[in-house]
Amino acid sequence: MGHEWILDVIIDLQRYAQTHQLSALEAQLENAAASARFEMNRMIESALFSTQGEKTGTEQLSANVGTSGSA
Repeated sequence: MGHEWILDVIIDLQRYAQTHQLSALEAQLENAAASARFEMNRMIESALFSTQGEKTGTEQLSANVGTSGSA
């Protein structure tokens, strides 16, 4: 989707914090990673929902024909 790079950056920062025993920073970065994952999943779900809710002209025509018996 194009936003995954931010997780890579956060994970790299987490590793740095862990290596240098910066436990408070590491914990904050874990929260940031969780927030980023949540936001990305929300964006994906929103995109899927919006595309599933749209009907093309052909689908709409088929739906109309099916209910009225004629085009």
